[in-house]
Amino acid sequence: MHNLTFLCRMLASATHEMQNILAIIKESGALAGDVLNLNGPPRMKHGDKLFAALETVEAQIERGRTLMTALNTCAHAAAAEYDVLELSVFCDRAGVLADRMVRLKECSLKLVKPVDKGRIRADGFDFIQTVYHAVELALAGCQAGDELTLECQAAKNGQAMVRVASKTARAVPQSNAAFDDMAARIGAQLRLEAGGVNLTVPLVSGE
Repeated sequence: MHNLTFLCRMLASATHEMQNILAIIKESGALAGDVLNLNGPPRMKHGDKLFAALETVEAQIERGRTLMTALNTCAHAAAAEYDVLELSVFCDRAGVLADRMVRLKECSLKLVKPVDKGRIRADGFDFIQTVYHAVELALAGCQAGDELTLECQAAKNGQAMVRVASKTARAVPQSNAAFDDMAARIGAQLRLEAGGVNLTVPLVSGE
């Protein structure tokens, strides 16, 4: 446990520094674009290619910042710094971290933003881990080209719903003892259906 705590501290620190590095690169790229604009692409040799390259760099910077934010949240969560969670924020972080796993199977993951905000009382790291593995279970029944949807919603009955599903997959995901234990640790009720995994978690009282 001591080693894990140290690793979490280092990850939190390193991802924060990476955010600073990416911010500096973004500012430098913007400055380079401003300098190039002094001459303008029409009068500059290969100007269109230079501006296209800057746009690619900016897009990758934003992708890196999104990933670093998710990993930073995960590191702080593993250090037990959260016990009341913003449902949409933590679902988003889990989805960002699971995206590479999904893309490696040549599928895609769509994150659906909730209409209503809600909070749950759970360990942040356990929650991210549970949602990540819910994506993994649902992905097991997918074929290349399939799209998974990750959505969360605060219901009026005092429950929060987290659902990972594919419209094209037909197989019912197979749970296992490890995933059942994860769901239990965040107080979730687990329901498996064709192409999807559903988790129901109590909202914080009064939400």
